[in-house]
Amino acid sequence: VHEGVARAESTYCFPAEIAHGAVQDIVDMGTDYIFLPHFRDMPSYEKDVHATFCPITQGLPYYIRQAFPEIADEKILSPVISFKFGQGKALEFVQKMGKKMGIPESEIRQAFEIASEKQVEYFSRARDMGRAALREAREAERPVIAILGKPYNAFTSEANMGIPKKFTSRGFSVIPFDILPFEDEQIFANMYWYYGQQDMKAAAELKKEDNIFVTFITNFSCAPDSFMLHYLKWLMGIKPFLILELDSHTADAGVDTRVEAFLDIID
Repeated sequence: VHEGVARAESTYCFPAEIAHGAVQDIVDMGTDYIFLPHFRDMPSYEKDVHATFCPITQGLPYYIRQAFPEIADEKILSPVISFKFGQGKALEFVQKMGKKMGIPESEIRQAFEIASEKQVEYFSRARDMGRAALREAREAERPVIAILGKPYNAFTSEANMGIPKKFTSRGFSVIPFDILPFEDEQIFANMYWYYGQQDMKAAAELKKEDNIFVTFITNFSCAPDSFMLHYLKWLMGIKPFLILELDSHTADAGVDTRVEAFLDIID
């Protein structure tokens, strides 16, 4: 990771630094291609608002090219993909990439359809797990912790500093926000961040749960979260919650202290 971060040509958030390290690992492996798509937008959880990602996330394939000039352009696969207008439109972007690689259109379509079916199946099973987790949390003897953030900073061990394990090792169950059945929750108007929609809807659901308490994992220099955390405070009101802001210099002992203090409050 450190070797990849040294390649960065600007000051980025912690997840973007890790992305540089991940690409460095891939380069060291000598792989044929590096898949770095530009996801423009996603299906929105809000009917009248689109859902997009932060500029740092969207810009990843472009600043990675600058940081790793030795990688030939044709080795970096960075299609611009939009899911806003449905699977059919998204397939068009993938087909353009596949054709450049010499893959028959029929194979591209088949692979895309299989992947889409698996993703839909995952979402369905995840919601079932979320409903079961809520039922179990309501009957649990000890408080339950819900982890909010973004999947790439809250659920990956390289980025979350083992925070979920810090709770489970102390005897507290943990629920990831993205399995919760939050689709019908009402949130503040014009929330156009894809993960912001999920986090705020999850927070609105969790506010009503007496035995589940939020831990929000964020990063220094995260522009969307600088707004999101204000919304979270308004949603939670007087209910206790924990914010952990991480970067590459965060000390593990400091995180332990914050976790223990939070558990003392809610338990």
